[in-house]
Amino acid sequence: MLRDANIDEAQIEDASLKGASLKNVDLAGASIVDASLEGATIHDVNLSATKIDDVTFAGTEIVNASFEKSRFEDAAFESASFQNVSFERATLRDINLAHATIEDANIEGLVINGVRIDELLNSREPG
Repeated sequence: MLRDANIDEAQIEDASLKGASLKNVDLAGASIVDASLEGATIHDVNLSATKIDDVTFAGTEIVNASFEKSRFEDAAFESASFQNVSFERATLRDINLAHATIEDANIEGLVINGVRIDELLNSREPG
């Protein structure tokens, strides 16, 4: 368990953090490349402005976390759960969200494959 740590701007590469528990950790500005956080528990973690490349979050529980302004490339979130997580101004490319459930989300300005989702959903609401 990694708890109450400030390791902002850390360089994490070729790492297996499967089943890890991170609580109250500051990783702002970090770089996480070719890593697995499969089945991890991430609570109260700041991952804002983080570069995340070739990382799996499959089955991970993420609660009270910030990925604001982060850049994801080739990330897998299959069966991950998110609660009170911010992806504000984040960029996600080549992402796997299979079997993900998104509830009570602020999706203002969210664009998926060139389509603004908030506008799409608003156009489908009965008038």
